[in-house]
Amino acid sequence: MRRGWGILLSIGGALLLAGCGVEAPNGIVVTPAPSSTPVGPLSVLPKWSPDSCPPVAETNVAQRSDLTFSGTCAFTQNGPLTCQVSQDDFYMAMKRTLRNGIPLSLYINVERYHGPDTYTGSAQVFMYVQDGQGLFRWYNVQATLTVGPNEASATLPQLDLQPEAGTPAVGIETVSGTIGCVKG
Repeated sequence: MRRGWGILLSIGGALLLAGCGVEAPNGIVVTPAPSSTPVGPLSVLPKWSPDSCPPVAETNVAQRSDLTFSGTCAFTQNGPLTCQVSQDDFYMAMKRTLRNGIPLSLYINVERYHGPDTYTGSAQVFMYVQDGQGLFRWYNVQATLTVGPNEASATLPQLDLQPEAGTPAVGIETVSGTIGCVKG
């Protein structure tokens, strides 16, 4: 973890030096942009439009999940999620296409995974929509999730995903239900 902080601090330092026009520790000379370079306002960030929802209907998919999304993008996921165990993590993922052709992805990670059980507050749930101009993200990193026998299913009680700060995401996305798994 110390290495990660060191890298982050080095990048932050380089960014600060960029405003001074000095040589960074790696030998790269960083010069500030000319004062005539326009800097756009934050209003140029793309806006979230729930008009893209719901996703395109699933086709030829055996119903293995009953996952309900409501709020900023309402839909139901009936197809299975791709699930995989990796060391002490249990990953679940799905991708759908919204009506305007952009992808919506859901990722779930159960931390400190040790087999089928109820994991209180140790699941992380992320929903992403990327449209080429913006990355909209909603999340909850203290979710509760119950993993069924043989990692074939999981149950997610009602959970609110909050818009991630620093992204143009707005509104709350609520998700709950049963997840059917296929090994990934």
